[in-house]
Amino acid sequence: MTTALYVSGDDERRRSIAAQLRDAADEIVVREATPDGLTNGLAGADCVVVDIVATELSHARVRDSGYRGPTIAYGPESYDALERRTRDGFTDVVRESDAGPAVLADRIARHAAAGADSESSGQDRAREETLTRLHETNRELLRAEDTADVAEITVRTASEVLELDVAVFGAYDPDARSIVPVEASEAARELVPELTTRSYGPETGAYDLFDAGDSRLFEDAGERFGTSEPLGPTIVVPLGRHGLLLVGDADTERRTIPPEALDLTRLLAANAETALDRAEREAALRAERDRIAVLFRNTSDAIVDVEYVGGDPVVRSTNPAFESVFGYEESHVRGENLDDVIVSSDDRETAEHYNRDAVGGERIEREVRRETADGTRDFLLRAVPLDPDGGTNRVYGIYTDITERKRHERTLNSLHETARQLMRAETPKGVAEVAVDDIEDILGYPLYSIRLYDEEADELALVAASDRTFEALGERPSFPRGDGVVWRTFESGDPAVFDSVAEIDEAYARSGIGSVMYVPLGDHGVLSFGVFEPETFDESDMHLTNLLAATVEAALDRAERTQLLRSREAELERQNDRLEEFASVVSHDLRNPLSVARGYLELANDACDSPETDEYFECIERAHERMARLISDLLSLARQGHTVGETEQAPVGELAERSWGVITSGDAELRVADAPTVEADPERLTTILENLFRNSVEHGGDAVTVRVGALDDGDGFFVADDGVGIPESDREDVFDRGFSTGDDGTGFGLGIVRSIVDAHDWDVVLTESETGGTRFEIRTE
Repeated sequence: MTTALYVSGDDERRRSIAAQLRDAADEIVVREATPDGLTNGLAGADCVVVDIVATELSHARVRDSGYRGPTIAYGPESYDALERRTRDGFTDVVRESDAGPAVLADRIARHAAAGADSESSGQDRAREETLTRLHETNRELLRAEDTADVAEITVRTASEVLELDVAVFGAYDPDARSIVPVEASEAARELVPELTTRSYGPETGAYDLFDAGDSRLFEDAGERFGTSEPLGPTIVVPLGRHGLLLVGDADTERRTIPPEALDLTRLLAANAETALDRAEREAALRAERDRIAVLFRNTSDAIVDVEYVGGDPVVRSTNPAFESVFGYEESHVRGENLDDVIVSSDDRETAEHYNRDAVGGERIEREVRRETADGTRDFLLRAVPLDPDGGTNRVYGIYTDITERKRHERTLNSLHETARQLMRAETPKGVAEVAVDDIEDILGYPLYSIRLYDEEADELALVAASDRTFEALGERPSFPRGDGVVWRTFESGDPAVFDSVAEIDEAYARSGIGSVMYVPLGDHGVLSFGVFEPETFDESDMHLTNLLAATVEAALDRAERTQLLRSREAELERQNDRLEEFASVVSHDLRNPLSVARGYLELANDACDSPETDEYFECIERAHERMARLISDLLSLARQGHTVGETEQAPVGELAERSWGVITSGDAELRVADAPTVEADPERLTTILENLFRNSVEHGGDAVTVRVGALDDGDGFFVADDGVGIPESDREDVFDRGFSTGDDGTGFGLGIVRSIVDAHDWDVVLTESETGGTRFEIRTE
């Protein structure tokens, strides 16, 4: 087991990271110590990790405490800052990141293993000097910028410090899947040039060593590397995923390498691997920064480079677009708190929340409102940390101006609200007044008017306009047929835009108006818009005004339908009044004389008790009865008309039984079976049944059988009898008022049935019953 001592002056951080280390590597025993308790904690430690957060502990102080093993500096600082730690004497540095504990555990294991092996060999003065020189070389390695630099330093160190003069550094080429020598010592180039001139693919022994990841000591690795001359004792150490390091002694007669050489070579390889990791990350970061720098200079979006100091976003630089969008020169805002410059007091709390997220390394994408030199505008803000691992407080704030898009969205929302108000207007003039109330607030046009077509005068008459229209142009005229561009727009049905009113009329241009637009309202009229600046209207304006015009047109259509409906309702009410008046006349002026005639008929019958006169009196009485039925049917038509009262679930069977009881049926029989319940005005449904029953009794005979039931498809009910039926040629005519197939009928009964059926929005069909009689089908669905 490896014992690591984790030293930190921050108690909470020390406990947290020590716990993470234990979770990351079961083979490492992690002890904790404060800087003051360092000496007591060093006993038995294989590696010391110094947390540079809240810990003022130098490498020299660790050495002064008697510890000679590997030391690692750990923390969230940038690599440039951490590199200074290696110059102070630390064996290695590990930068804190999301994968920090796992990486740190790996480095502890590597350095502890190398240190333990070297400890077991004894720590004489020469070895101590070698370790010191390796530590110094490690600082140089951490300053290397690319693989070539790391390779040169590693090969030189193997030759000069480890005194292994044959040294070859092979780098892994992922594209070719091979190990390619990139640096070799002078002895290697002279003695075994083959090592430096070929690459090693998956089929070679060298690649197998790289793939296995194990360090090996060979008496002669020539066969493994395909050399024609023997190599002698050779150490091969993988450099993680970066390649291989081969070192050996040029004296091929000496068949052994000192045991400690393997341990020291492993330590050198571990340092080289760390440097390669760092160089790779730094190269990627430089490339990303270069790409960002090009974007920074050339994008049309406003970009500001801020550094968070004490949580405040301090401006370090801005791109050229920032000045053109916000109106502030870079010299004016550099060194200032960005929020003080462009964030309003109402948005400060939200901006501070965004700042906290950005400092934590979070990418932000939000819609915001910001203050510019010319006023408030809408932006899409994207905050991009320059180092997403959180090792820097530098962030790019990218502002994309979306003011026009947001204005368009707000305009659409306002138009939707206006549409709701327009649909509540009940007259065309009311629609026009609602429309002009909000045009300037919604669209921003100061001049606007609505003209509606007056059919009687055959002209486009002004019905509403803005106050500023009258102020700029005075009283506005109506346009008779064929007069001017307004009428041409109305007739063509196409919008017309004039970037300069001089295109229409020079006198019009002298009014100070710049651009005008006319939008037709279907067959209702024309909407006119004007502004004082020329060449103002663009495609967005056209889209919005067409949308408004379509809404106004729909509202005018609705208002016209409402007016027409109300006119019809008023006419119907007048007709009902006349019908009621007619019904009163019929009831009083016809029934009263009929009653007198009946009375005198009874007196005449009593006075003339003669068989010769009885027949004549019976004819007169039948005529009186027919007149009474005629008057009754006329009253029913007049008073019921074509409307129904409140509807409810009405049981057809129950109403049929009730209706049968009020007619003179003689020996006729009613049979009701499975009659449905329908949504109807019960009183009017009763009238239907009474008239159909009376029709069956009168035309089918006294012994007729009448049946009532549901239609087979359940969409209504039927009334059928077993009488003589109605000829097919007469079935279309029987519903006409006054038509009757008998001498005694009034011809109004089935007409009343049709009127009530129509009033319910039902259908009635006359067919032949199963027994050859009549069958009326009332379809209610």
